Amino acid sequence: MTNQPFAQFFFQSCRKIGIIPAIAYKAKSLFYPFVNKLGMKVKGSEFPLFVKNIKYPVYCRYGTSDSFVFDQIFVNEEYAGLGNIENVDWIIDCGANVGYSAVYLLNKYPQAKIIAVEPDPENFELCAQNLAPYGDRVHMINSAIWSSTVDLVIDRPLQDNGEWAVQVRPCEPGETPALNAIDIKSLLDNFDLKTVDILKVDIETAELEVFAHNYQEWLKKVKNIAIELHGKDCEEVFFKAISSIQHNSWSAGELTFCQIDQQQLVSVA
Repeated sequence: MTNQPFAQFFFQSCRKIGIIPAIAYKAKSLFYPFVNKLGMKVKGSEFPLFVKNIKYPVYCRYGTSDSFVFDQIFVNEEYAGLGNIENVDWIIDCGANVGYSAVYLLNKYPQAKIIAVEPDPENFELCAQNLAPYGDRVHMINSAIWSSTVDLVIDRPLQDNGEWAVQVRPCEPGETPALNAIDIKSLLDNFDLKTVDILKVDIETAELEVFAHNYQEWLKKVKNIAIELHGKDCEEVFFKAISSIQHNSWSAGELTFCQIDQQQLVSVA
């Protein structure tokens, strides 16, 4: 979500996604509250959005947090903070939501393949739709990232914050699991990856678990990290984990970026 004045944000949208797409986007944004006042039920209905220099549209759901994610990814270009990384072959997107970050990265690095992991079934469905045009460059997994392969349930304690605030937690006694978690080491093993060029992480506090346990082996196989840290506890756990390896880190907006020293990667390849 942006706090920029409307005019400033609109002109920024024109620059980043194109004039006609920006006008169409604003018109569609105004359409939902208008028809909602008329009592028409359009919440959740999908509409296409176009971005300059991206061949395929992405789809957004009226009345959801999708538009805020679209702004973050394509208008504010949050992941531009990664810089211009060379020779990107594999990306893991942990918390892919509806696929906007994956679309951005697939177009920024046209030779790359991506593993997109998303736990929420509705988000996953739209994510699959948005990534379908990229064919075998995309591998979709309807699961959640954790420190081990445990049974999880989907928790929505922040429901008012929208569809991007989905959390997961281990099953309590008597609960039926919604999904079986996957850990990053298992992803590397399953796809026979020696290294990962970009690890994108936006998993709504689950980073507390991912970077607290069983991270030592896979962390040195990751070249670059882009992570959203949700609170002080998450920051402490993450920075403690990466303190064990040589790296450079910086922040831009809500994201923290980390580049792992390449000499360490050579030693584990």
